[in-house]
Amino acid sequence: MILGYVFFAVLIAALAAGGVYAWPAWLRLYARTPKALRRGSSRLTIPALACCAVAAALLLALLTAAAHRHPGPFQLDAAASAMAAWLQLKPFPAVFAAITHMANGSTLLAVAVVGVLLIAALARQVVLWPFMMTVLGSQITTWLLKYWVARPRPDLSEVAPLLMVVSPSFPSAHAAGSLSVYGFLGLLALWELSSARVRVMAGYWLLVFLALIGASRVYVGVHFATDVLGGWLTGVVWLCLGTAAQVYARRKPEGREDGPPEEQIVECE
Repeated sequence: MILGYVFFAVLIAALAAGGVYAWPAWLRLYARTPKALRRGSSRLTIPALACCAVAAALLLALLTAAAHRHPGPFQLDAAASAMAAWLQLKPFPAVFAAITHMANGSTLLAVAVVGVLLIAALARQVVLWPFMMTVLGSQITTWLLKYWVARPRPDLSEVAPLLMVVSPSFPSAHAAGSLSVYGFLGLLALWELSSARVRVMAGYWLLVFLALIGASRVYVGVHFATDVLGGWLTGVVWLCLGTAAQVYARRKPEGREDGPPEEQIVECE
């Protein structure tokens, strides 16, 4: 039990340290980035996002084929589930249950509707169709793969005996949906920020939030680790495609990029 609390203390400390060092790490990466990439030209951004989408799609295809051939849990799944069972220490079950509810279907639908209304209210209609493409593409892909792979859920008799889960396990709809909805809207919000430091810090905590949603599915015992990995890959594919479509849609007729506000970046002392 003590080791479990030590694990959570180290994890929380590591996440906090990541937040502290995210900006200095970004400055070092920025200093080594070619100037053409720093400007974020759509001529480079769109092909880069397309390459990321293709790479994620290939990894998803390999993982899906493996899950279809072997519907049961892999060794990684068994190890992750065993660790999650070992870490069932108060108050963390309630914390992770609250986190996982933030990616329920009803919650994501409400967030998506609010996102559409905000996009319309802020006169950003040009990004509506990339957002809808990202969300719908992610959901359609997820549910097609679920019923093609037809992987059974983990045994819920011990962790959640009263929970009724009827859909197949692979891939995780929570992981895919959170990336497509929170990820797209989060990137859209980062796009509007004027401070590079704030963009980096907000981006770091957005990644932490998305990672915690995926991890919560294993922790509460309703998914295997590779289900979450499959959901993340599905979300990445459509998030990259949707972001590339957004960059393309934002291009101005005269060729200038309608990108995030520029800020002079200097080295930290």
